[in-house]
Amino acid sequence: MPYYLYCLRLRRLVLIFVNSLYQPAKQTRPE
Repeated sequence: MPYYLYCLRLRRLVLIFVNSLYQPAKQTRPE
């Protein structure tokens, strides 16, 4: 597996993880 593909996949996993963390925070205090 090429290095850049690994980086893209890792970044996508991080984005999904951060998104799942931020979504409950948005639901508890809507703006």
